[in-house]
Formats: sequence, C-alpha cells, structure tokens
Amino acid sequence: MKKSNLLSKNLLTGKTILLISPEFWGINFNSKHHYAVNLASRKNKVYFINPPTKNNNLEKIHKNLWLINYKPLLGGLRFMPEYFSGIFVDQEIKMIEKRYKIKFDIIWNFDSSRFFNLSRINKTIKIAHIVDWSENFERGLLCKTSDINLCTSSFLEKEMKKYNFLSYNIGHGYNPSDYKISSSEKKLLYSKYNIKVGYVGNLSIQYIDWETLYKLIETNTEVGFYFIGPSEKSNLSKNPVNNKYFDDIKKLKNVICLGEIISKKIPALLSYFDILLLIYKDREFNKQLANPHKVLEYLGSGKVIVSSWIEEYKSQKGLIEMSRLNADLLNNFKNVIDNLAFLNSEKNKEARKRIALTNTYSQKIEQINKLLQSIA
Repeated sequence: MKKSNLLSKNLLTGKTILLISPEFWGINFNSKHHYAVNLASRKNKVYFINPPTKNNNLEKIHKNLWLINYKPLLGGLRFMPEYFSGIFVDQEIKMIEKRYKIKFDIIWNFDSSRFFNLSRINKTIKIAHIVDWSENFERGLLCKTSDINLCTSSFLEKEMKKYNFLSYNIGHGYNPSDYKISSSEKKLLYSKYNIKVGYVGNLSIQYIDWETLYKLIETNTEVGFYFIGPSEKSNLSKNPVNNKYFDDIKKLKNVICLGEIISKKIPALLSYFDILLLIYKDREFNKQLANPHKVLEYLGSGKVIVSSWIEEYKSQKGLIEMSRLNADLLNNFKNVIDNLAFLNSEKNKEARKRIALTNTYSQKIEQINKLLQSIA
C-alpha cells in the first residue's frame, strides 16, 4: 500500500471516508452505524451510503456525518468480467465525488454486493470489513482488491486470507452510552416479575431459535421476558418475523414486547434486566453465529448471559452460560436462576464489563489505525 501522502500517526482522523453499508441508516444500529458515528467523532467527514434507492441525494444527519442515497449507474456488475466491473465501480465512485464535490481518502466497505471491485481505485485507502459470514456475494474479489481486510471471527479470517494475507480478525466493537432511563421508561419496564429477562436485537433474522425460546418461556411462567427490537420491516430487514412460535410467544402472559428502541438507550435498558438471552440455531448457522454483535452490548451491562454456543467466546465460561446443544438450554436456564445471586455478583458483573470496555469502537479504530500503519 503506497499511499504515504495519506499516512500519518493519526490516519483515521481528519479524513473523508465513504462507508458502504448493506443496511440502511435508521434507529436500529449495528456495527456499520456505530463505526460511522465514532469515525465522525474523530473529526473525519463520513459519508454513509445506503443500499441502492431510486434517487440521488445527500443529507447531513450528525456532525461530520452525511447520508448518501444513490441510484446505481448500472446494475448487474457481479455478472460482468472482472476487468469491466472494476471500471464501472471506479466510475460510480467518481460520479458520487463529482456530484457532491468531495474526494474520498478512505473507502470502507462492509458490503460485498456493491463496490466490490476496487482494483482501479488509486490514491485512496481501501478497507474491506466483513462482519457476517453470510456477506458473501463478491467477498473474494473485494478482499483481493482492498488494501486490508477486517473481520469478526476466525472463520472469516481464514477464508479472507485465501484472497489477501493482510486479513485480520479484530472482533466486534462496543458503544458505551451515558443515557439514563427516564421515569416514564421505568414504568414501561415495570412488571410484577421478580426476575426479568431481556432479549435485544433484530427479531426478523432467520437465525433465532424461536421454538426453544417458546419452550423456555412457557416453562418459566414466574419469570418476565422482555423483547426489544424490530419484528416488522425496519432499516435492518426487509421482512417481518414469519414464525409460528414467535406468534405464540407474543400471546404468553409473561412476555412483554417493547418493539424498536433507539440504539443509544439500549445499554441503559440492558442494566435493568437480571438475565440476557441469546438463543440461535447455532448448529445450522455455526459460522454466521460465531460472534454476534449483541454479545459485547450484553457484556457491557454486567448481567449474566444465557446463550446457545458462541465460538468466539468459548473461553468465557462463567461469564456467559453457553450450551453446546440448544436442547440443554432449559436446564442451563434453571441453573442460572438457582445461582443468580452468585452469577450476578459484583465481581462477575465487573469482569463482564471489562471485556466490553476493552473493546470499544474507539479502541477498535485505534487498532485499525495501527494495522494500517504496519502495512504502509
């Protein structure tokens, strides 16, 4: 990577960055949205580009952060020979720069279905950042034509190294928040149950094991279960939940569905619960579920987590109560209930919080900055 004119001690400060996201901007944040906000806070000018729309426009949404909607110059680039797709990606980016009178120093791409061939992009730092195993449209070509590849699991790192040895598993980031729960929100969270269990995330994804969740909730009628997150169409998903067990869960008396809640409030809400749940079909989607984004948010609350298997956290026994088989989750949950005081002791809560606080987005950006410096 010979871009010495861009390289400095603080590479990721004061730059103009195009951040390419496979999900739209909205109230529900995942890693792409958090990176955008945190990069903008470092005096970068960040342009977050949504998936394709029918219009071209630019909107300022935060300090140093703009949202780009765009209508693609040409569709079907994935089906073109590599030589031609590189030309059209280059032209698309140049048109965006010309339209808004900007020049990108860094292209940061989380989306392997768009802008995936960066072979003709010069004098610009190119970062491929894959956070989901399922993000595999033109992943190989994106990795091959980027200066550096970042990912969130050892599975992804091994795969990406096939195309570019400068591939690094840096894990996910954690976004702390100083938001305080209001009195009206406390009323919303109130229930008659002494033990309150929280599940937070996009409820529309296909990986949730709703059948096991239903059995767990139905069996533990003395426990209150809260669900926070979108179950209808949202900025993270085109489709609503379509699952019989989810429909049955909503009918149970000890279930409270709170719907979408803006991301900055989530850390404060998580601290309200006694137990946090993460129950996925990990056997069926083991590589996709090796490192879910929500785990660090959960750990940041300090509260005990009951979950299906999470490969990247297999060494954290005692802080995360994982089950190798989802069939064992009901017994695991009962053991957690029986030992809740110990599992949520101040010592254990602080240990969980330390993991989150050593993986903040600010620290991840510093880590990426050092990686870029090392390969300059």
